[in-house]
Amino acid sequence: MGVYIKGMEMPTSCRACLYSRTDIRNVDWCVLTEKDLPCDCPLVPVPPHGDLIDRDPFIEFIKTHWDSYDQWFAEQLEARPTIIPAEEGKT
Repeated sequence: MGVYIKGMEMPTSCRACLYSRTDIRNVDWCVLTEKDLPCDCPLVPVPPHGDLIDRDPFIEFIKTHWDSYDQWFAEQLEARPTIIPAEEGKT
């Protein structure tokens, strides 16, 4: 499962990240990856966006309950950009 931390800005560097630590050996490491820095950062920037919804159930509702004229609307929803991709095992 992914986590969104409201109000958190994308760090400009590992050292500026709130998940960066320095251990007693004076080695910098990442709490999230449990690896020395720099590492493959698991944080992903979220671009500016409106409300995020799960559009798939709504598209399915349109396709099964609305007439064929409104299929255009479902196609427009499907064509919208994905802000945060679906998680594995979810569609």
